[in-house]
Amino acid sequence: GRGFYNTYHAQYPLMRWPLDHILISEHFRHTDSGTGVNFNSDHFPSWATLTYEPELASEQVPVEPNEKHWKRAENQLKKEGIETFENIPKALQKLRKK
Repeated sequence: GRGFYNTYHAQYPLMRWPLDHILISEHFRHTDSGTGVNFNSDHFPSWATLTYEPELASEQVPVEPNEKHWKRAENQLKKEGIETFENIPKALQKLRKK
């Protein structure tokens, strides 16, 4: 992750949260990302600048999260007002139990 970018709900500032995501494979490198301005949608536009570098894919293979990673994720969620992993979708909860 590169941080939380509130992408939804563009029309109500108090109800904003990071709903939309940009997922990439290890063949790409992230150089920049963000959100755009409200253009009368309920979502803000999301954008990312990537470079295609398949020869460096082995340098970016994801690692299994350890306890330190989970603690960091919990802290980020708490900052966003989500107190426990029980408040996130069940599909994500299953990942933590591995």
